[in-house]
Amino acid sequence: MNQQLWETRMIELRTNRLADLPKTIGRPGYDRSALTAGIVHIGVGNFHRAHQAWYLHRLFEKGMNTDWAIVGAGVRPYDEDQRRKLAAQDYLTTLIELDPSGSSAEVIGPMIDYVPVSPDNGPLIERMARPGMEVILGCTRDPKFGPIVMFGLGGTLVEAIKDVTFRLAPMRVASAENMIRSIKTFNVLEGIRGNPPSDLAAIRDCILRVSTLVADHPEISELDINPLIVYPDGRGAVVADCRVMLKAVDA
Repeated sequence: MNQQLWETRMIELRTNRLADLPKTIGRPGYDRSALTAGIVHIGVGNFHRAHQAWYLHRLFEKGMNTDWAIVGAGVRPYDEDQRRKLAAQDYLTTLIELDPSGSSAEVIGPMIDYVPVSPDNGPLIERMARPGMEVILGCTRDPKFGPIVMFGLGGTLVEAIKDVTFRLAPMRVASAENMIRSIKTFNVLEGIRGNPPSDLAAIRDCILRVSTLVADHPEISELDINPLIVYPDGRGAVVADCRVMLKAVDA
């Protein structure tokens, strides 16, 4: 390897220290703060860094496809240690190229984040879901009235505006549709400020399925889907996170 690389003083690998690197070491020539995520990659080992990450680095150097930055991910407990180490160096990595004519070192920066590692992989599943309108769908069981379904805007909005509505389960189609329209912020689902209308039929179907599920299974004491990510009309919805509480029931 180039003797100068070995003799270079140790410099912490961080964005604010890139300018301190010797001129012989390459570094990102693009604005990493302008990159947006387009890939969630599970397992960001050396092979990945030397291939996919390097190809994207080259594209970004040409000002191309800057919406395809990488978000790292892992599913094993020790991947959390890797996430902390990469975060400490602003997700920058060093790629060393060995060649018969010599060696070179280059800092590459196509990775911009790393999903927190969780035993249930909830953060990973949510990160892979396309952005959309977030709603909450849930159920609790009242000792007197039985299963009660809840619906409203989800994500952080459910804490901020507390705009939810309730219906007894099981429900018919008309009841589910009225439930959707009864929230105060229904106009958000219809589409405001240039946003497309949400897939109301998909929301209705999810409400009906949850309604049937909790009515048929008395062992479900609580169910919480937050968020249910709803896409524009005709494109469906996906559950990003779900929690189900069970209880023992008499045979």
